[in-house]
Amino acid sequence: MHTKQVLCFLAKTVMVLSMILQPSYALDQRELTIKAAYLFRFSLFAEWPETSLKSVDMVFCIAGDEKITQILKDVLKGRQRNQQAITVTKVKPKDDLSICHLLYIPQTSALTEHFLNAVQNRPILTVGESDVFLHQDGMIYLFKKDNRIRFAINQDAAQLANLNLRAQLLKLAEQP
Repeated sequence: MHTKQVLCFLAKTVMVLSMILQPSYALDQRELTIKAAYLFRFSLFAEWPETSLKSVDMVFCIAGDEKITQILKDVLKGRQRNQQAITVTKVKPKDDLSICHLLYIPQTSALTEHFLNAVQNRPILTVGESDVFLHQDGMIYLFKKDNRIRFAINQDAAQLANLNLRAQLLKLAEQP
């Protein structure tokens, strides 16, 4: 192939890939927006001990995923929970997780167990997506069923962390 043919082939390939990948990105964006709404709603139906709510902001920590963190920042910008602004921050297992009120561990994280161990029995609402999340003492498990996002709750884990999940939220939970 001549240089001109190679360039033409590459240009066509990039164009086709952008057409294929663009709907996937839109779907990811939509799914993450729905998950952000879930996280916000979960915070409205959870009660933390007074001692853990002394900070000015309600801090949502995202386990190590920059793309998800940015989308959640955009979606939750300007939102409040009981006159507390919501701050979204990316965290790693070795960070000081005591600043978190909610810890979201997306499916992309390979460190679910490390994060859960780091916040064990602390008043931090944990939300995750891995299949073993609930069995590792995670509190709220997000999963897909019938092409919709659903959630299951491990109420024992929440109680051990001194968090109270309201009955309205418990009624909506499903089994994975």
